[in-house]
Amino acid sequence: MTRYLALQGCEVYTPTEKISNSLVLIDDSSVVYVGASSSIDIPKETQVYDLSNLILTPGFIDLQVNGFGKDAILSSEAYKINRIAKNLFKRGTTSFLPTITSCSIKTALSASEAIKSAWKNQNKISCSESCILGVHLEGPFFNPEMRGAHPKKYIRKIDTSEIELIAESCGGFGRSGNPGLRMVTFSPELENSLYFIKWLSERDVIPAIGHTMASSEKIKNCVNAGARFAVHAYNRYASKDIEVALHRRDDPMLEVIENPLLYTGIISDGIHISPDIVKNFVRNKGWTKIVLTSDLVSDKGLFPEKSGDKKVLKGSKLSLGEVLPFFKEWSGIDYISAIATLTRNPAKLLGLEENFGTIISGSEVNFCVLDKKTLRYVTCIKGQNLFIDQNKEIQDRLIL
Repeated sequence: MTRYLALQGCEVYTPTEKISNSLVLIDDSSVVYVGASSSIDIPKETQVYDLSNLILTPGFIDLQVNGFGKDAILSSEAYKINRIAKNLFKRGTTSFLPTITSCSIKTALSASEAIKSAWKNQNKISCSESCILGVHLEGPFFNPEMRGAHPKKYIRKIDTSEIELIAESCGGFGRSGNPGLRMVTFSPELENSLYFIKWLSERDVIPAIGHTMASSEKIKNCVNAGARFAVHAYNRYASKDIEVALHRRDDPMLEVIENPLLYTGIISDGIHISPDIVKNFVRNKGWTKIVLTSDLVSDKGLFPEKSGDKKVLKGSKLSLGEVLPFFKEWSGIDYISAIATLTRNPAKLLGLEENFGTIISGSEVNFCVLDKKTLRYVTCIKGQNLFIDQNKEIQDRLIL
């Protein structure tokens, strides 16, 4: 009778170190051993797969998913959110934050309830879906001039009573929520923003900034107050001093890049920012505080129906697994650093690094398999039985 699953011969990126010619021994949904294959004898009751010429990494974590394919988070239907999760998993994203963008409070509450229901569906059975880690609320507390694809009619002032209602609808605040409100993105120049940051932090919700024309000093004050994430670098960041010469402008991205306390998201799809900007950003910011994000939207955009200005950029169509090779090439950084930006770094930001974003003895089975030469996504591994039953891509690698 087979008890263990062994993955042999691959390069493992934990992601803080690389283990060549490795062995990963799995018992049900937990890692029993990870290390050199020569350092352990494989138990007799083991099903062994040869993963030579492949890379094993922690599963990818996406902090900003608005939809996928024909489904939008704002559809407020649980089965569609579960379908988004299933499609994400097929592309390497094994955990994510469903993102509610600027909308009416009625729609926000409905979407929150749907996310909670979708999360409950995942917890009823062992399923091959991307795990819902909580809710990301992006807007509606934005500078109207920097709203981008967020409809102007939904943009409003900071209101903590709305946040309380949304948190209640999605299962509570922070890591103790089920799944809970995990992150709120707002424009830092809004009135009461410093109070808002402290209010969110006290409830274990990550204050995130973006869609802003704030000064560098204002950004710095927000970070000192507890802001810890800046969404999609360079997109919807602008100086209010547009009449001032470019070399003298007080651009908010200056502090976003330089502040060592601030994690920063980047959409490396070649559309949101150019390859040259990706390279310069990574060199100046440093990979340890960069989080690769997708900002995925449905085929119709942020909403279930098509809406808004066609000239405004509305998220991305590429998943994390699809943008990783681009990011690696354009940034020029090594494999360990590139992989960490969508595994270790988002896990640390969320305070979940003990269970996500790493491959160590005792960790849950939540992995991606990549092509060694190209970083192209091959398949996911989530639990021993799911791997054996569903990973047809590498079934011919069974050797014992």
